[in-house]
Amino acid sequence: MTPDGYADLGAREDALNRVLADFLDALGRSDRVDLRAWQTRYPSFAGDLADLLAARREVGEMLEETRPSGGAGIGAPRVAVPSGVLGDYELLEELGHGGMGRVYKARQRSLGRLVALKVIRAGAPATEADRLRFRTEAEAAARLDHPNIVPVYEVGEHDGQPYIAARYVAGGPLSRHLDRFRDDPRAAAALVAALARAVHHAHQRGVLHRDLKPGNVLLEWPAGDAGVPIPQVTDFGMARLLDQDSTLTRTGDLVGTPSYMSPEQASGGAAAITTATDVHGLGAILYALLTGRAPFAGPTVLETLARVKEHEPDLPRRLNPRVARDLETICLRCLTKDPRQRYASALALAEDLERWLRHRAITARPATTLERLAKWVRRHPAAAAFAGLAAC
Repeated sequence: MTPDGYADLGAREDALNRVLADFLDALGRSDRVDLRAWQTRYPSFAGDLADLLAARREVGEMLEETRPSGGAGIGAPRVAVPSGVLGDYELLEELGHGGMGRVYKARQRSLGRLVALKVIRAGAPATEADRLRFRTEAEAAARLDHPNIVPVYEVGEHDGQPYIAARYVAGGPLSRHLDRFRDDPRAAAALVAALARAVHHAHQRGVLHRDLKPGNVLLEWPAGDAGVPIPQVTDFGMARLLDQDSTLTRTGDLVGTPSYMSPEQASGGAAAITTATDVHGLGAILYALLTGRAPFAGPTVLETLARVKEHEPDLPRRLNPRVARDLETICLRCLTKDPRQRYASALALAEDLERWLRHRAITARPATTLERLAKWVRRHPAAAAFAGLAAC
């Protein structure tokens, strides 16, 4: 008998497969499936249901990233759409879409300027949860005024369709340019230092981003596709306002993109998500710039989440010999499993990167032998126990 009442593991596996199949069928019929209701109905499989929903979203994002991409306020694929009008905005083309909304390149007719226009699930009625999350995103963006954060021009509603008009950034997402930075670690460090100062600006105003990744950073090239790009943080759709009680994220919900998640996010611990989570996200971006890949990636989303929680990332210097030892140390300090051992703030990370760029001593220190041993024990408890018994 298993702890949750099934005769054996085989019976539990059969029941799990049936529940997940029914859940997938429900997701296929509608994108408004109530995860909490399913978890209440099948408490033994609550974590599996959350993982499956996260996996479905991740597959959608991966499909988006494989399409040819153009620049936009959300930095996403270019997909032709029929011309249309939403209030003062003439829709030109679809730039991307996610679980909650779609983003269009649009022209604001009254001012004659291009914008990135985000709407809630164009063509479908918005739920109250959609509207609440949309308002949270708009309020988060409205609090911020920083040269490395995409500015919001207008938040409004037309014929019952809420929208956010943001600056259109033509350079496209950072995820399209990882190879360029892999060959120039100093440029990567300078870019992440600028992002870290922008994220610190958000933190000072009570905003956590919670989904920092190369796809949510846009690049503005000052002269065509040459020169030093100006990075801009975008997409506060997963943001949390620290001075408000959020009903949008509950314990057990996964927030973010698995390959770039912090361990506390991968564990579904909403209460544990703090500014240290965004520091981890900045470290994950730096890791991707230095190595050309995300810090954690498995054959499936579930395996990726397991690696985020239990494994250490491959050392950047092993993947890219151009990475200096001190820069690797800064990156790995951001990615440590214990949030208390990361940089105390995004500003502290920015300052350490700037020290390295000026050839000064950094504050971060490599893990000691004892710390590396402790990490190994946490990853391999059975082998550690056996080794301890053998030593005794």
